[in-house]
Parts: sequence; structure tokens; C-alpha cells
Amino acid sequence: MIQGGKFADAADVAKWSLTFPNPSNTALWVWDFTNSKATFTAKGWDRNVMYQEVQVVQGRKYKADAVVSSKGVSDSWFEIYVGYTKPTANNDYTGMETIQRG
Repeated sequence: MIQGGKFADAADVAKWSLTFPNPSNTALWVWDFTNSKATFTAKGWDRNVMYQEVQVVQGRKYKADAVVSSKGVSDSWFEIYVGYTKPTANNDYTGMETIQRG
């Protein structure tokens, strides 16, 4: 269902929307195609949103997972949300349900 989640190449990255820069407008996403991962670097309260719109079937159960790691994190976190509306710039997204938080 989710496409491009392995970040294996530029085609995978193109399946994600990355439209909300942090307040300092620096590029914080780095794509490592050799190791199939995305790295997000932030300081202070910098933020960014990576999302993908998918169609679901009512009543069907779905599972979301991710391999996430951090090093020296302060004032930052990672969340997976499921919701009915697209994220908007400069607003916290609460979705309908928090799937994973760390």
C-alpha cells in the first residue's frame, strides 16, 4: 500500500510529499540510496513532514511499521499518523490515530 518506503532510489523518494520546510528553510532530508534510508537532521524545534496519500477500505485492518533510530535527540520526535486530511504548513498534525511515536 505505501510505496517507496525502502528509499532505494529517486523513484521511491518521488512517491512522498515533502512540502513543509522547517522555520529556517534548510534542507533537512538526506537520501542514502546505498543503504536505503532517509536521514532527517534537526536542531531545536525544527520540523518537517513526509507524507503519502493512500486509499483504504472501510473495516479492513492495516499495519504500519518503520525502522527509526536517533542519536543525540533533543526537542525532536518521530510520529506515524493516520488521518483523513492532508497536513498543512505550520500546524501540528494529529490525524485520527497515532500509530507509532518515538
